Amino acid sequence: MARAVIAEALTATCPDVAALKASLPFDASNRETERTALTHALFCPTCKPIADDMRRAQVAETDRLAAEAALEKADVCDKAAQVIETNGHCRRYLYDTKQAAGGTKLADCRVDIIGAINIAIGGTPRYAGTGLGAVVERALLQRIPEACITDWNDTKGRTKADAITLLRDTAAALREVTA
Repeated sequence: MARAVIAEALTATCPDVAALKASLPFDASNRETERTALTHALFCPTCKPIADDMRRAQVAETDRLAAEAALEKADVCDKAAQVIETNGHCRRYLYDTKQAAGGTKLADCRVDIIGAINIAIGGTPRYAGTGLGAVVERALLQRIPEACITDWNDTKGRTKADAITLLRDTAAALREVTA
């Protein structure tokens, strides 16, 4: 898509690009047309600054979107840490099933890290069905030696403080990337 935008801008600016595109076979793909325009832009003094500016704008937009995504993951980690601080921490399942069976609302039960992330995203420790939870889990996995968050969470001796520290440290690291 971005390549198509650049190709169209070059076509509108430089008559040579329009002529090159017209010389392509009728059944040339959009990709071939874009490649022709962008290759021309490497050598044309009229087109090169336009293509370079548009590429810089694309890189800036990609960086902005990546920063937004990192901040969103950091916010979820902070909210999940708050959930564990408030509700408590459990192991072996998303939430404390004994509490739930006793009448405690799921959103108020003790939770493991995944349950806390799910509450932070969707208000329930059960899977929220969004991709954001998986993205946050991958960010956490980069900070622990285990291959799975639940393995780390369920390790004997793992404490509420350990879970909160992992979540808060991950949030801080994600925010550092955007600074």
